[in-house]
Amino acid sequence: MARLSIPDSTARLNAYWIREVESFLAGQGDPNIALAAMRAGSKGCLRRFEAEFSRILGRPPETVDELGLTAGRRRRRGLGAWEKRGDEVWITVGACGCPLVMAGLVEPNAVHCLCSRGLLESLFSGLDRGRAQVEIVKAIGRGDEGCELRVTFER
Repeated sequence: MARLSIPDSTARLNAYWIREVESFLAGQGDPNIALAAMRAGSKGCLRRFEAEFSRILGRPPETVDELGLTAGRRRRRGLGAWEKRGDEVWITVGACGCPLVMAGLVEPNAVHCLCSRGLLESLFSGLDRGRAQVEIVKAIGRGDEGCELRVTFER
């Protein structure tokens, strides 16, 4: 997709729309509704990550180790630190890497952090370790200084 240039008024309208949707999701009382919606919203970023990781590796990553290798090469551009601890992967990030946050369309918030959770669960699932579950341990969107996410696997 070509890079879009939109008027500031349109960007403000989109920012308002996103805030209202996230506010609605936060008020539903069921975090699974918000997670499902934000996971669906993460698919564009997921495709971008998968394409970039495939370019780095020359093919799609098939294992957690290969995903970590490609993420390590991308880390120089702000992905954060990935560390394997036994059967878990821990990801720490000092600044929100969401393109919508970086563009000023979204303020980090707890609902928006579910987009990252959905993205990472989709990214890790289907690799050699089985279905992934991501726990948001710390999050900028919850008021923490940085983000810390724990990835575990169901075999």
